[in-house]
Amino acid sequence: MNPRHIVVCEKQSFLTASLERAFANSGDVSFRWTAYVDDFFQYVETHHCDLAIINAEQLDANSISHFSSISRKTRVMAVALSEDYELEDLLRELGVTSVLPSEDQIDRITRVVTKILSADE
Repeated sequence: MNPRHIVVCEKQSFLTASLERAFANSGDVSFRWTAYVDDFFQYVETHHCDLAIINAEQLDANSISHFSSISRKTRVMAVALSEDYELEDLLRELGVTSVLPSEDQIDRITRVVTKILSADE
């Protein structure tokens, strides 16, 4: 099996650390954390990623337009607060594969990440 690479954009690395722990025994998944949206989009544009995950709280009108270009290159997942969930339709139109509430437990997010990664096998 080829190693999988996931990039996560969030201000603090809570989700990244939780996913690293969840996939620690798999040995074939690596993670890259970015705190800034610009760094996230630049990284996805210049590196191979099997999945890109972004915290939707960090998005603004300028950054949302980048999704259409990166969604052609990799699968994209967004996590959003329940009150920001109205972004789901727009994000899905721009190619985001999955939008989950950020209040979800890490187990559900891990299951969705596993499902997305296994779809490519």
